[in-house]
Amino acid sequence: MNVYTLVLGLLFIFMMSVSMFLQVICDILLATQLVRNEIVDKIFKIVSDPIEVMSHIVKSIWLLSLGMLMIQNHYYILGVITLIWGLLIIYYFNILINYYTKQNRGIRPNTVFINGETFLIFAILFIGILVI
Repeated sequence: MNVYTLVLGLLFIFMMSVSMFLQVICDILLATQLVRNEIVDKIFKIVSDPIEVMSHIVKSIWLLSLGMLMIQNHYYILGVITLIWGLLIIYYFNILINYYTKQNRGIRPNTVFINGETFLIFAILFIGILVI
């Protein structure tokens, strides 16, 4: 279980890094006007955004396994918080459905919510680790 949780956390960080790298490349292409804006928008829609949502799905699975691991080690409060936070996998699956269906079924992503919840869970985990 420890190795599984570690691999999921590293996979999340790797996928987010790839997504951020692609976003930086798109920003450079826009700033230098090497390609048209329509092409950069397509790169965002086809590659960068779905990778970021898939990385958040991996993060939710990681949080579920991390919560179970914390409960097994008798850190009940932090474990329950991470388990509950891991249930956001439903939200991220609905965003992924929105990206891959032509009828735009599912939920449109709210960047303020996604960034806020990511910051908040890592702040909670950091404070929890300091307390442990």
